Amino acid sequence: MLIDPFARRIAYLRLSVTDFCNYRCVYCLPDGYQGCGSADELSLAEIRTLVAAFAACGTEKIRLTGGEPTLRADIADIIRICASTPGIQKVALTTNGHRLAEHYPALLDAGIDQINLSVDSFRAATFQRLTGKNHLPALLATIDALLARGYHHLKLNALLMRDSAAELYKDTLAYLKTRPLTMRYIELMQTGDNAALYQRAHISAAHITARLLADGWQERERSPLAGPAREYHHPDYTGRIGIIAPYEKTFCTKCNRLRVTARGHPTTPDASASSPPTKKPSAQNATACALPPAAKCTSASLTASTTTCARGCARATPQASSPNCTNSSPTNPNATTCTNKTPASCATSRR
Repeated sequence: MLIDPFARRIAYLRLSVTDFCNYRCVYCLPDGYQGCGSADELSLAEIRTLVAAFAACGTEKIRLTGGEPTLRADIADIIRICASTPGIQKVALTTNGHRLAEHYPALLDAGIDQINLSVDSFRAATFQRLTGKNHLPALLATIDALLARGYHHLKLNALLMRDSAAELYKDTLAYLKTRPLTMRYIELMQTGDNAALYQRAHISAAHITARLLADGWQERERSPLAGPAREYHHPDYTGRIGIIAPYEKTFCTKCNRLRVTARGHPTTPDASASSPPTKKPSAQNATACALPPAAKCTSASLTASTTTCARGCARATPQASSPNCTNSSPTNPNATTCTNKTPASCATSRR
């Protein structure tokens, strides 16, 4: 079992399977993907090893992300590997949906349990301005096709932007009236390279939450394997609305996730883009959110290089040969502390 510094059980893995993305979202890749190759992406064999190791450590849910995960030709095989691994109860996919119409039959057959789709607006012009793609009509048609097929395990993600939040809320209510899915609003976070966008476009999720409560929406009870959203329901609507508010003071207390990149190593707060990655497909390459500068592991499979991050934040490296370890900074010479107040690995991400 994986336990974080606050004795929270970590049972949810976010696994990126590629860095490539075919969208140019203004809040993520406004200039498009600038990478240079995919030779270092985890292979199917490495993914099988990694997933089995995490399952042995108590992981029950896996979310496949990117980049855009459907750009991998073997995405159905990856889903099948995850779904067939003993101990894994749920396999989810986060996608922009651009290729979903042609792929969803194979994805469903492979055993996907949930699909999250990026829908930043229900208006074609706004959608194209935010994503760089004129794909909204086809995307909404694919969603309706999945619902008509009886597949209701769908969540739609939208990043809250100040100039489109009001229209998004209005359009969401109309869309959810008869559709059994969840629309999730994600508050924009400030990072090291989006200060101008943040100042121009940020709107607090608290404004939307207050509007929901005023309109009679009620918060639902949270399940153990749930993601970071608070979900709300209303008796007059078939669908639900979720709020992901990373600046909420209790946001990190609910963290139950680890992250592994498409190259098989952790996303660390002080990672350097120029540092050559090393693929080590095992449960040791993972990142979890935590608040204090401390790390703890209680699994024979989790033996080295476990990284805990926080807005604080800290990183601890357990001894490679120790099956049970407790490290804390500054007493542990292998622990390092960073000063980045909003590390990327703590940020909420759909990709």
